[in-house]
Amino acid sequence: MSDHSNDLRLERWLSVLLRGGVGVSLLLLLIGMLINYSTTQSWIPATDLNSLLSGASNLRSDPPKNLAEFAYGFSALQSLNFVQGAILILILLPGFRVAFLFGSFLRQRDWIFSLFAFLVLGFMSAGVLFYAARISPERF
Repeated sequence: MSDHSNDLRLERWLSVLLRGGVGVSLLLLLIGMLINYSTTQSWIPATDLNSLLSGASNLRSDPPKNLAEFAYGFSALQSLNFVQGAILILILLPGFRVAFLFGSFLRQRDWIFSLFAFLVLGFMSAGVLFYAARISPERF
């Protein structure tokens, strides 16, 4: 195969990855919104909504403490977990993209671009670990 056809195939797979991730994220967001509006669940109580609109408070939802709590939120059809899952997918997509490119560069034996992709993955991972350590130092 020529380099041009390899590049086109790589771009096609990358497009599938990114579009699929955005599509799954959109689906989770829509499901969360439908659950929120079809049940009595609410992200913001009415009293908090008034203080939010007046500027006295800000909108913040605590993330699940562990994966089991997150999975339970999905199985219990809690709308906030669906929205948080959609946001999580959008946050993870750049990392998936770099990991995909790293694997494809290794497969093509393009060692220079593989090294660059590995370094970018390392920087992204270090940023996540440093942020997690700053939030909860007892975990590390």
